[in-house]
Amino acid sequence: MSEMFEVFLRPMELVITMEHHMMKHGVMIEKDFKDGMMDYNNGEFEKAGEKFGTAASIIIWGIPE
Repeated sequence: MSEMFEVFLRPMELVITMEHHMMKHGVMIEKDFKDGMMDYNNGEFEKAGEKFGTAASIIIWGIPE
């Protein structure tokens, strides 16, 4: 777990990494956000949170290979 949060100790590196992940996985991230908004608007808050969390995770840590 501590390895996951180590990325926040180097904010400039994190910004560059996040930009890379958004460029590489942008379509998937956008779909998760759009689906999350639809779920949220339909009152399905848990599902929306899962989709928003997945999108944020991809932006910060990428997709495990």
